[in-house]
Amino acid sequence: MTYRFEDSPGRLTQELSKAYGNALLSNIKKKGYDIGIPEWSTLSFLSSKHQASQQEIALFLGVGKVFVKRLIDKMERRNLVRRSIRQADRRYNVVQLTSAGTDLFEKVKPLAEETISKASRNISVEEYHQFMRIIEKMKENLAL
Repeated sequence: MTYRFEDSPGRLTQELSKAYGNALLSNIKKKGYDIGIPEWSTLSFLSSKHQASQQEIALFLGVGKVFVKRLIDKMERRNLVRRSIRQADRRYNVVQLTSAGTDLFEKVKPLAEETISKASRNISVEEYHQFMRIIEKMKENLAL
């Protein structure tokens, strides 16, 4: 395939991700919740994984270790997560949601669903699932 910036999957997915994040953040702020996209992404990630190292969170968010340390420090002060030392390897911290973090995730989750619905307007369920399969295949093709 010939590369053209206008047709680049990277450009399109980046713009979609940015638009989705902005729309979700707008919904979150309208409801009065005091979290940003990095906090929401971390809550969502931990909700699905139940626990993760700070390094895993950094890889998921695509940010550095210092950013994640500060993010987790902030979330820990707000009692949204708790950090403990991994027993198998004491060099690593394990991060888990607290009950307050789980409660906040459950309150914001409908806003994420609403944002997905808005983004998927005029797209059939079949088209949506096809889109998701294609993105997943592209991601797998590029995995090391």
